[in-house]
Amino acid sequence: MIKNYIKSAFKNIKKRKGYSFINIIGLGVGIASCILIFLWVHHQLSYDQFHVNRDSLHSVNFSNGSEATPPAMADYLKKRYGDILNASRFNYANRTRVKCNEKEMMESGGAFVDPSFSDMFTLKFYKGNAKTALLKPESIVLTKSLAIKYFGNKDALGETLIIYGKDLKVTGLIEDYPTNSYIQFKFLMPFELLRQMGANLKIWTNNWHQTYVQLHPKTDLKTINKKISGLV
Repeated sequence: MIKNYIKSAFKNIKKRKGYSFINIIGLGVGIASCILIFLWVHHQLSYDQFHVNRDSLHSVNFSNGSEATPPAMADYLKKRYGDILNASRFNYANRTRVKCNEKEMMESGGAFVDPSFSDMFTLKFYKGNAKTALLKPESIVLTKSLAIKYFGNKDALGETLIIYGKDLKVTGLIEDYPTNSYIQFKFLMPFELLRQMGANLKIWTNNWHQTYVQLHPKTDLKTINKKISGLV
């Protein structure tokens, strides 16, 4: 029975070549479009789902939706509110000059974070200690692709990069960050390095970076939002 249907279908295709060609092309384009749309939607819905602590991670925003917050906020929130397990500031670095031995290049994709950042967000360290990598101000954590770019097949751990005129020791190496992440970076530097560069990190009147918090399990988001409302 099926064999007869197939034969009949091929006869109709030969008989009406132009009509069949249009139908087959249309069907192919339709199927391809559906697959592409599905893949795009799947990718969008997968954003930040790889974080182990994803359900307890939140960005601190103002009521107008602004993500820019004062540098004194993160430490204050962690000390003042027991519902907050961890807090970290995050600020993208401007495109900057990086020196390494004979190499000197302009790099983008750097970010300043607090040491707690590696406890909150999932970073896949393959060299170095995640707990201590960002404790000292003059340290830096590189993604795998950037480490290869500057050091090739050589072990980059313990090597030095000169950024902002300071010798930054490579204290950690991580796998490249997934593309389905809201946060993107190539290298991480301690937020305290900004203090050495003259930034006032205790100020409340200047909003210029993002603040992320990790809540204790089962903490009610509405309750903590109500507690911190009107803080600034």
